[in-house]
Amino acid sequence: MARRMAKLALAATLAFGVFKGTEAGFDPQPGQLRPVFNQSAAVASDKKPAIREYRVPSAVIPTGVDEVWRVRIGSWEMANGGHHTFLEFAPYREISKANPSGNDVYQIQGIAMDNVRFTYAVLNFKDTDAYTRYASGDYVLKAFGVNQDHNRKVFGKEPMSYVDLYYGSKDDVLKMYLDALNLTEAINRKSDSYELLDHNSNSVQRTLLDGLGLPVPGLYAPHHLNTMTNDRIWTPGMELSLLPQDWDRQKLREKSDYAKLSGDMLEAAARAASPGADVSVWAPERAAGNPKVPKLKPR
Repeated sequence: MARRMAKLALAATLAFGVFKGTEAGFDPQPGQLRPVFNQSAAVASDKKPAIREYRVPSAVIPTGVDEVWRVRIGSWEMANGGHHTFLEFAPYREISKANPSGNDVYQIQGIAMDNVRFTYAVLNFKDTDAYTRYASGDYVLKAFGVNQDHNRKVFGKEPMSYVDLYYGSKDDVLKMYLDALNLTEAINRKSDSYELLDHNSNSVQRTLLDGLGLPVPGLYAPHHLNTMTNDRIWTPGMELSLLPQDWDRQKLREKSDYAKLSGDMLEAAARAASPGADVSVWAPERAAGNPKVPKLKPR
């Protein structure tokens, strides 16, 4: 309890912008990122600033592929300098800024859930319930995949940055998405306590990056508190990987139902595996017969 309250006090201080932290030795290699100019979002408008977009040098657009897809990590600001990250699997050629990939976008999000009331966690610390529930250990870390731009449609947030990590065919990227969903299931089974600064949604993304063999971009600097002065973004929790010790991506894929799928059948499998947070995050508790878990609504 004392440890959690100390972290809560620090997080609240950060949220109000009065803590001046120090860098903790994270220095990305020069030239690690390259700009991306493949869409209108990279151009500022009178109403909104441009979304900062980059790619890692290892991400190379393949030749001889009918439709190039990508895996990218993005972020938006939750509190004074602290960002929430997410992983996105979608076509490289975007349709529009408001609906970048039409209905083809797939995202994986980490989220805090209330393990007592089986609802979303209250993280607005102007609400006293947020303090008492967090301090009591009611919040757990969960993860889920969705077939939509969850940031804009549900969170109501405009991403502030993206880094492209991988380019490949549609089948390649969709299978990577389904591989990553195996990791979200492992996270949901553990249902560990949610910690604001070091065991949170960014830890989910770090886990996915490690599990898929993708690099952690230097733009998202773990434990870097004075990021706004040097064009980097503070993502607390990114330094913590939750990757299971027995994780074997290739073995799990070979045993999966999607390993030999392609085209429309693979896409149908990806959509079926993306029912959203209400279904996914409580799947282990529902399978165990916990009577407090809300019943699923007919789809």
